[in-house]
Amino acid sequence: MSVLLIVHFLIGTGPKIKVPQTSHDFGMVKEGEPAVHVFTILNVGDDTLHINRVRSSCGCTAALLSDKNIPPGGKAEVKVTFDSRGRGGQSFHKTVTVYSDDPKKPVVTLHI
Repeated sequence: MSVLLIVHFLIGTGPKIKVPQTSHDFGMVKEGEPAVHVFTILNVGDDTLHINRVRSSCGCTAALLSDKNIPPGGKAEVKVTFDSRGRGGQSFHKTVTVYSDDPKKPVVTLHI
């Protein structure tokens, strides 16, 4: 067994978050209709990834996480809903922040 494999086996890499798509453009949204997009969160590490919190930037944006604990090789989804009531004709930029126990990248920001 090579030294690199032994070190990897003994230390491991831990949880590792990967978000293939961190932004989504809804285009034109009709006022009063909710705009919904689902972001995928992957765990490409070798230990369970724990999502500690998901926070939207304002009250007009809701974020629903499908699972707080993502096993190695697993995935979860963040369903983001923008409430367009009273916001006709306006462009917008909102964020959803995902906090995890990934030691190298504990915070990921999603943009709509």
